[in-house]
Amino acid sequence: MRIPVSTTKVITLLVLGIATGLPLLLLVLYITVHAVRTGDVIAVLNLRTAAMVVAVVGCLVLLPVAVAVRLSLKEELVLTREGLTEVQRGRPVATTRWSEMGRVEIVRAGGRIDRLSPRMVTYTLTPRGRDRLQHERAAAGRRPARWLSAPEPRVTMRQQYSLSPRRLGELLAAAHQRYGRTPSPPGGPWASPR
Repeated sequence: MRIPVSTTKVITLLVLGIATGLPLLLLVLYITVHAVRTGDVIAVLNLRTAAMVVAVVGCLVLLPVAVAVRLSLKEELVLTREGLTEVQRGRPVATTRWSEMGRVEIVRAGGRIDRLSPRMVTYTLTPRGRDRLQHERAAAGRRPARWLSAPEPRVTMRQQYSLSPRRLGELLAAAHQRYGRTPSPPGGPWASPR
């Protein structure tokens, strides 16, 4: 099963960024023109104006570049009997076997307003999965990731997949439950039909 990144969600993020950035740009231009006319340089060089300039650059320059890169990667999630693979431009980037997963959960992002914070799909890694990832990083000449040293390393899935976090979480939990068992001897109670 292939689950692509939702183009609609990514484009919606871009539209929201532009809708936020354009009014801020107009406000910064107004403040600058007004300051030049009145000779009030302090109005341009204050912290609020600097924050608005940073927001304008983020919304109107960095966000469109990030969206273009995201769309060009053609990311998708591939679910098989063996596990789950993140794919970019048709090449596998990261793979986790079902047997290397612990719990699959839907959690809310931390924050003071929990009801309004976005839902995210996460899963924990078993010690076997953690060891494999650490070994792969070492073989590639990369330093061990800090998050892998946690007692239960947690992986957070991207939110822009075409399935909602609730449906993606349910799908991953069902696949993990079905395929994540340790293989039993042929003819055993958990043997899956081929």
